Amino acid sequence: MRSFNFLAVLTVVLLAITAGVFWYSNTWSTLRPGDSDFSLDRSREVMRITLHSELKGEKVVIQRDDAGRWQLNNHYFANESAVEQLLSAMARLRVRQPVSRENHQQVMAALDQEGVGVEVFVRAWRIHLGQLKLIPYAQRYQSIRVGEDTADNQSTYMRKSRSDRAFKVHIPGVEGGVATIFDARERSWRNPVVTDLQPDQIASISIIVPQQPQQSFTLRNYGRNGFGFYHVKTPQPFESLQVDTLRVVRFLSAFADLHYETLLDESQEEIRKNTIFEQPFMEIHVESTSGILITLEAFARKPSADDLQITPGIASDPNRFYVRVNGQEFALAQYFVFNRVLRPLSFFKN
Repeated sequence: MRSFNFLAVLTVVLLAITAGVFWYSNTWSTLRPGDSDFSLDRSREVMRITLHSELKGEKVVIQRDDAGRWQLNNHYFANESAVEQLLSAMARLRVRQPVSRENHQQVMAALDQEGVGVEVFVRAWRIHLGQLKLIPYAQRYQSIRVGEDTADNQSTYMRKSRSDRAFKVHIPGVEGGVATIFDARERSWRNPVVTDLQPDQIASISIIVPQQPQQSFTLRNYGRNGFGFYHVKTPQPFESLQVDTLRVVRFLSAFADLHYETLLDESQEEIRKNTIFEQPFMEIHVESTSGILITLEAFARKPSADDLQITPGIASDPNRFYVRVNGQEFALAQYFVFNRVLRPLSFFKN
């Protein structure tokens, strides 16, 4: 019996040693605490987020403006829900396990060449005097590189930017990796809102109707001092023009929360080319009191087979059209949303 017990104990010890040798040879024996900390403390006020892909030449900078709204590359409003999803995901990131020694070099090379660099900056203060805090600045809080999801799709390869250790990182309780959240394409973070201006934030609006130039105009907003209608090509006011003041007020109010339906991606480009009318039926130029310029071009869309079946002979889609913002990407928009700003000069006449 004693011989049997001795052999059993020896077997357990040998198995433990074998397991230890296997673990040591396939992972890292010691890890610095900072190497494996990928999470984000949500009690800190995030001021700026950058995501960049050197391989694809893409970069986005998402930062708060003075009003607390997220701005994208100093040019657009960022999608607030997408930013919140990113921050929420980062707060829950946990290491699943280190990358094995066997695969480590290959994973590190992929992270360096193909990974997305992510940096998060939080509000900090240069001077602390008890409860008094002075001179705020954006302090780098987290800097990581994010690679592709693992083969089993249960985690994502990551490493800290200044670390030489790679890990498989996941969100506990969530199936799948998180690589798609860390997207360095600008279009992925665009807010569908193209203008969000209150009347007192609007300096001027120009409406250009290419097929009917006589319907074009520039409306200058003087705030408490009223407004004026001017010719687009000359600074001269319209002579003897009587307008409906209530319609003007409603028009100025219509540029708040003006949003498109869908920003078109590359896969939809061929469809757009085949269904768009070449010339815009209207252009809208909005200048804010802070000097921001927004240009919208509205293009009619050819009717679908369903549209023609419902209304035979119609020339264009009665529900949707294409809009191009600031001369860049095209989006699909609804007349139901935009009709309030697609107004020719005749709309305002008494």
